[in-house]
Amino acid sequence: MNKTEITEVPVMPPPNDSTRMYGTAATIIVFVFVLGILYSGQFLFVPLCFSIIFSVLLLPICKRLEVWRFNRVWSTTVTMLLITISLIGVIVFFGSQISTLFFELTDFKINLERLFYKLIEYVAGLFNISNSQIMSTITDNKSKLIQGGANFLQNTVSTGGDFLTFSSLSLVFTFLILLYRSGFRHYILIYFKDESRESVNNVIDEIQAVILNYFQGVLVVMLIIGTLNTIGLTILGVEYAPLFGFLASFLTIIPYVGTTFGAALPFVFALVNYKEPWHALGIIPMNIIIQQLEANFITPKIVGGKVSVNALFAFISLIVAGVFWGLAGMVLAIPLTAIAKTVMFYIPQTQKLSYLLSNDFPDKTFEAYLQPIKPSQSAKGSRAGKSKS
Repeated sequence: MNKTEITEVPVMPPPNDSTRMYGTAATIIVFVFVLGILYSGQFLFVPLCFSIIFSVLLLPICKRLEVWRFNRVWSTTVTMLLITISLIGVIVFFGSQISTLFFELTDFKINLERLFYKLIEYVAGLFNISNSQIMSTITDNKSKLIQGGANFLQNTVSTGGDFLTFSSLSLVFTFLILLYRSGFRHYILIYFKDESRESVNNVIDEIQAVILNYFQGVLVVMLIIGTLNTIGLTILGVEYAPLFGFLASFLTIIPYVGTTFGAALPFVFALVNYKEPWHALGIIPMNIIIQQLEANFITPKIVGGKVSVNALFAFISLIVAGVFWGLAGMVLAIPLTAIAKTVMFYIPQTQKLSYLLSNDFPDKTFEAYLQPIKPSQSAKGSRAGKSKS
């Protein structure tokens, strides 16, 4: 008989300190490289991220139209027409309010000058200096002030142009993603083995659910906050209450800071436009009350359970995304963090990190997160308990 030769399989030695160091360095280099690509390519990635979110939000409408015997092209086209008409309606509403406000800028300018001279008198009395000294200082720095205003206007126009460009690209990308959505899903699935495709499919469905639920909740919060702002400003006697109220509610899409910026607009308008200070001063407690309701009751009840990202990492993501992508990054920060948490939960190497990002991270089960119990072990334990009983 021929003896079967047994070849020994070489055992790989455990990684030493230098190997770990090189692996860590490579990971850091790749991470920095990816961040550099995201920062330098924001002209492409920002509208692409918005278009992916828009396509997920519009997907239920497309599916409903396809149930009604619309083909893929017509369902996508009709959906984009509906969303475009809705956006035009919103722009017309705010545009009509703003145009009416511009007609009264003459009185606003006079009141602003009156408030400016009152402020000079107050500062002169506070620091015991004359009004002429303050005016001479302002005159000496007039060129710097004019240059600063010109730079601000230039930046505003540039930002407006970038916004129109991003919006156009986002609409085009959204149309194409909705049109080829099945192909994109199949393209992702072919990179995984057959036994993993079901899990990957579940991850895609869960990401879609997170995006859809989050922005649906944000829309409801915006409507509630806008209504509360409008009622409060109307009670205080501030003109253009719907404009300021819903403009402030629109800024709530930027968590933690949007409501504060939104309250500053009617405050400045009331401070300049009315002789009685209580119109402007009343906005401060009104905004505090609405902020407390939004932060502690409205948003947690409507949006909180849909993303489940704790406040610490949500705030960190806002800062990082704002540094990289500006205002658009702050809008995208929370949903992108929620998507990253969802993906990390399904990867064994990053599952514990997803628990850290989660909003429900109880201390008493921290050891369980470090040493998760396998389903087979728990099943054996339950069977052993039943046999003992």
